[in-house]
Amino acid sequence: MKLKFIAIAFCSMLLFFTQCSNPTVYNLFSNMEECQVSGVVRDESGKIIDDVEVISGREKTTTNARGVFRFEKAKVNNERCVITFQKEGYCSVTRSCPAQENVRMDVVMLSKMSKDNLYAKKTISGVSGGVVSLGKVKVTIPGNVVNRLGMVHADDCVAEVFYLDPNNKNFQDAIPGGDLEAVRSDNSSTLLKSYGMLEVTLTDKDGSPLQLGKDEKASRYV
Repeated sequence: MKLKFIAIAFCSMLLFFTQCSNPTVYNLFSNMEECQVSGVVRDESGKIIDDVEVISGREKTTTNARGVFRFEKAKVNNERCVITFQKEGYCSVTRSCPAQENVRMDVVMLSKMSKDNLYAKKTISGVSGGVVSLGKVKVTIPGNVVNRLGMVHADDCVAEVFYLDPNNKNFQDAIPGGDLEAVRSDNSSTLLKSYGMLEVTLTDKDGSPLQLGKDEKASRYV
């Protein structure tokens, strides 16, 4: 499971958590409900990554031995196609693009264990929570962490924190959404400036996904 990226836009950091439940299916108006999407997944060195879990709505597939994935009918939400890429040991990626025919979506996934990336891993209590430090950043995980069924995880859990540096040459390919486009209150478009992103992950000792309990919030200090 992946507690989602902490995006640092302008001068603030926003905390996002990947839910361990099934991907949300949005019922937003769209002129196109499905589109064909394919691409290749590589790491930051250009090496092919196989067996990556690729998710579109409730549909799932995996990359083959050549790093290739393909959806014949990827889901479209509000006229955009949203695809999520996940594999243990890599920073998860969520990409989106305007819905159109034959979308090409090549993705770079960053290794958490690369010496060029900042990564921390710590065992904390699922009941009382704990603090994970990564350089000058501290992420506080509250207690009452829950499993897929919403039950409090009474044992220890593993918390992982990964920092995505905006100076990384693959930053644009690795960021959630694939761009930093935003919409103002007057519906005009603009681009955000990022000062970096954090991904926070919670799992039990067997690697099964966990998440924050209802109304619980994590916090970070820089």
